[in-house]
Amino acid sequence: MKKGLIFLIFLTILAIPFFAYGQEGLVQCGNSGQNPCTLDDLTGIVPKILLFIWEKLTVGLAILFATIGAAILITSGGNPNQKSLGKKILFSAIAGMILVYASWLIVDFVLTAIGSNYRL
Repeated sequence: MKKGLIFLIFLTILAIPFFAYGQEGLVQCGNSGQNPCTLDDLTGIVPKILLFIWEKLTVGLAILFATIGAAILITSGGNPNQKSLGKKILFSAIAGMILVYASWLIVDFVLTAIGSNYRL
């Protein structure tokens, strides 16, 4: 149990730089010295939000939960409940990433269909 906790703390420390860097603002128009906002700027917000979720949150969480699931599966020691829990966590992490990528494809298709200049 202590080794698992130390491993999770180590994994968390490694993940901190993944989330901690400066980003540009969500809306890049309408302020003083900038062009007025248009419909294209409005449709540009959606890709920025989705890219943040896709690149930062889901990838990091999927890696974290896949690691936790694999650790539980490896340390189950033949216990069927632990083995089942590890498989369930691994499956959920993989299914979540598939769901995120599928939603990315749908949103990119819709943005292309309405004629937005932004691409994911």
